[in-house]
Amino acid sequence: MLMKTVFRFSPVLLVAIMFIWSGCAATKSSRSAIPDYIGQWNYSLDLPDQTINGYLKFSQEDDEVIGMIGSDDGETQLSDFMIDEEKVSGNFDYMGYSINVSGTFEGDVLKGMMSAEGYEFPFDANKQQ
Repeated sequence: MLMKTVFRFSPVLLVAIMFIWSGCAATKSSRSAIPDYIGQWNYSLDLPDQTINGYLKFSQEDDEVIGMIGSDDGETQLSDFMIDEEKVSGNFDYMGYSINVSGTFEGDVLKGMMSAEGYEFPFDANKQQ
């Protein structure tokens, strides 16, 4: 019964990540850690029935840090976006679902989690050099 629910939900998450729209969001964060995290972080998200490849992109303009999430199909805004020390968090809405993104930086790796509707999907993102 639970697996049917996961499979029923996972296509929504798949569509959310693959067909997301353009946008951006900004927030103030810990200044000392930000330069290490600026750039693109490529991830693979393992769903029960497939793997989705995408990216998180962080940039800084003065006192604002901008967070984007996307795939080859587009980018979307990360609302409530924050980098605080070694942690990152934000969320985006897609088709009525609020998808939360969180993670911890460990050198050039971001260990993260995407969650929606009580389901959690872990991912690892590597900083693009």
